[in-house]
Amino acid sequence: MTRKKYIAMKYNKAFFALSRWCAGMMMGGLLVFGTFGASAQVVVNGNVFGGGNAADVTGNSTVLMQDNATVETDVYGGGALADVGTNNSNATTVTIEGGTVGGNVYGGGLGNAGTAALVNGVVTVNIGKDNGGSVSGDATIGGAVFGCNNVNGTPKDNVFVNIYKTARTGGVNTVSDNGFALSEVFGGGNKAAYLPATTGKVTTVHIYTCDNTIQYVYGGGNAADVGNSTTSSATDVIIDGGRIEWVFGGGNGAGAGNPGANVFGNVTVDYHAGEITYLFGGSN
Repeated sequence: MTRKKYIAMKYNKAFFALSRWCAGMMMGGLLVFGTFGASAQVVVNGNVFGGGNAADVTGNSTVLMQDNATVETDVYGGGALADVGTNNSNATTVTIEGGTVGGNVYGGGLGNAGTAALVNGVVTVNIGKDNGGSVSGDATIGGAVFGCNNVNGTPKDNVFVNIYKTARTGGVNTVSDNGFALSEVFGGGNKAAYLPATTGKVTTVHIYTCDNTIQYVYGGGNAADVGNSTTSSATDVIIDGGRIEWVFGGGNGAGAGNPGANVFGNVTVDYHAGEITYLFGGSN
């Protein structure tokens, strides 16, 4: 088997591709990109970040995961204690077409109590792929899918979470089937409020096709608000198919120690097709 390895420096744009053909890592503007034989399996034992490690990326961020790649913990479109983009002309995109993610998927970045990881520009999370009239995808995700950040920080523009298709459970996709391909999908963040730069921005969660099986769908965040009293923001949940147990237009404020998940703006749930056991316009 032949192996080729390419190393390039990039400081204004992050691209990280994982597949059976390639593996890359973007941390602080350094892109390491390798090409391997078709039989190779790519395994990342930690997290994947589209942005940098305490080092900002000033351009776009793209994370693409395919085939038999495995990430044992979380995937982020943003950085670790670092910003991505400089204005709303930038974009951050996370696409999980295949492989296995052991933890969560975030469109935003990872912050901590003292540092917010900001993401400038539109954020898009795609689970599966839109092929222009049909969808595909066979990814296995062990945790939840979030459109926004983890712990601290926020996207500054609109957020889109598109669930096209995953590796699904067996059966005929009815309420009598056991198990769900995805446990939770959030338009917002995990303990990180969605606070865009201007009023009127939206988190949109769109569930496509009847192949999808999801236990919980939220337009908002987990223990995290959407907007605040001075910056009105909205949530939009669109269900075009699938088997879903719980749908909330807002976020998840349930559980001991949870400070709540408010939405300071309009909440919309568009239910077109599929099987839903419980549907609420507000939060949990």
